[in-house]
Amino acid sequence: MLLEIAAAVEFLSKPFSNRMLPEQTQSFRDSLRLRLHHRFQNHWEPSAPFKGNAYRALCFFPGKLDPIVAAAARDAGIENASAYFPPDLVVWTDPMSVTYRVGDFGYVHMIYEDKTNGRVQISLP
Repeated sequence: MLLEIAAAVEFLSKPFSNRMLPEQTQSFRDSLRLRLHHRFQNHWEPSAPFKGNAYRALCFFPGKLDPIVAAAARDAGIENASAYFPPDLVVWTDPMSVTYRVGDFGYVHMIYEDKTNGRVQISLP
């Protein structure tokens, strides 16, 4: 779960990287990482990666951020964060993959894929 969350956090922090102070970007990353870990804690089933897929989806609508991303942006002091993301963005963080789509009929793009089928694990100390 930690590798997938790290990939999602990196992807979602890119719009801020060159536009914010490094401290703000890092604060956003830290807050988002903790929030995603907490949200996914009991909704992570590596043997059935698509179970809970909708619950783990981060959805952005025109002018409205996903609540978890909005809270992380507030924690980092980032104002008007929705302006940094395309409308109709969906990011799926699933066991062994992180993907995104822009628009209802857009292609699904891979951000991260674990080709070891979960054989590589990391844990927090």
